[in-house]
Amino acid sequence: MRFDLVVRSRETGLALRSVEAADQAAALALAAARGWQVLSAAGAPRRFAAALPHALATGTRESVDHGAMAEELATLLGAGLGVLEAVDALAAGGGSAHRQRLLTAVAAALQEGRSLSEAFQAGAVLPPLFVAAIRASERTGDLVQTLQRHAEHERRMQRVRARVAAAATYPMILLAVGSAVVLFLLGFVVPRFAGLVETTRSQMPLASRWLMQWGRVMGEHPEALVLLLGALAAAALALVWHVRSGAAERWLQRLPLVGRLTRLYRHAQVYRTASVLVRGGIPAPQALQQATPLLQGGERQALQAAVGRLHEGQAISQALADAGLADPVTLRMLVVAERTGTLADMLERVASRQEARLEAGLDAVSRWIEPVLMIGIGLVIGAIVVLMYLPIFDLAAQLQ
Repeated sequence: MRFDLVVRSRETGLALRSVEAADQAAALALAAARGWQVLSAAGAPRRFAAALPHALATGTRESVDHGAMAEELATLLGAGLGVLEAVDALAAGGGSAHRQRLLTAVAAALQEGRSLSEAFQAGAVLPPLFVAAIRASERTGDLVQTLQRHAEHERRMQRVRARVAAAATYPMILLAVGSAVVLFLLGFVVPRFAGLVETTRSQMPLASRWLMQWGRVMGEHPEALVLLLGALAAAALALVWHVRSGAAERWLQRLPLVGRLTRLYRHAQVYRTASVLVRGGIPAPQALQQATPLLQGGERQALQAAVGRLHEGQAISQALADAGLADPVTLRMLVVAERTGTLADMLERVASRQEARLEAGLDAVSRWIEPVLMIGIGLVIGAIVVLMYLPIFDLAAQLQ
């Protein structure tokens, strides 16, 4: 069996090596005989990358719950362990293979003399926003508190994302089931019904004739239905990719209710992130500058312009209000924070208020969008059934 080892040696430094051995103990013994210090060992069913940087680049940050990892690291540091000891303990504590590789890389960077923020940045374990907060906490000495705040921030944002996903799940399921029923009627039932109606030679309303013509086309060319289903699937995948890539943010914000909820979600992210960074010792202009990637389009440009005015000496309350990122209540809260010097606390309160407004908006949208979808789908299915049976009703009238 082949084992992939992350090792240190005097000749090559940090490197990734592969050895053939019967078990892991034999692989470790072989590495020790070659003078390697083994940092990590894993059996590999397929070849790993040729070098550690490439192995790190192939992983995605989203596959690691960095909020939970930050909380675990804060707990170990609070218990008195050193930074390297805590990272080594996390690496040996199990979890996904990707998490173990990343933590092993962080431990190796720490052994080379790098700071924790530099090690996290190289391993892409934490988002760049919080790497900056950790870098600031290394100067102020409140690393444990910074990690705890980051973990709490991630828990809050996960709850918000879960709430948004839960609000969208039922309407999407309802829409998918309704669409499947409509496609079944148009692709299977109507073509067979069209052949039956043709034998009656009865007069049909215009809409029924159109529907029967559709049925005849589907019956004579069943491959057209396959092409239609493929086109619908491709359109659905394209829409999902469009939304996930952020390209749909502009037209989403133009929708009456969805746009407002989208902006509330983005603003809550900005204020929550800025609160964590300011509390970690980063100046407010720099914290807001690092939070700009959380916005899209015109709002991102507006926040960047507000950061420029902050550097020129303008108050943060007025700068955010001019950028359209602070409503009258938020503006007054920020003015109070400027007077009392409690900016970090006030930013957190603003974020909580935005999240509460977001949840209330999601509840309101859920209450009306689900009945509207059910009524719409019912009307479409009912119209198809009625148009199918109108020729039968006409035939029955003629026979009477």
